[in-house]
Amino acid sequence: MTQELIDITEQAAAESSGTLPFPFNQQTYCRYEPIEQRIDSARVLVIDDLLRDEGDLSPVAVREWGPGIETQLKQERLIAGMAIENILNNISRLVKEPTTEVVHLQKSAKQARALNHTQLC
Repeated sequence: MTQELIDITEQAAAESSGTLPFPFNQQTYCRYEPIEQRIDSARVLVIDDLLRDEGDLSPVAVREWGPGIETQLKQERLIAGMAIENILNNISRLVKEPTTEVVHLQKSAKQARALNHTQLC
């Protein structure tokens, strides 16, 4: 009886509105829509605020990670690398001529000033 109600509801929704959007249309995929590079050029400073080395850790983190600290930091850098690569790929998909630079949070203010200075020159 419940299945009948679901079938009737789905049929009524499909008839009244045409095609339902994903995921309500009962398809296991969504339609691929290519992204166009609509921005001619852009300068982007990507800030990496993830862990780099033991100096970025608090004393609590050092105690909790203990002897596994090197392994944990290696995993953090792997994840950070993938995240930054994803950001850079998205920029290159949106911008025809991107200029990108990746800096760690601690050096971001200095690098932002340098980037602004090169823009003015």
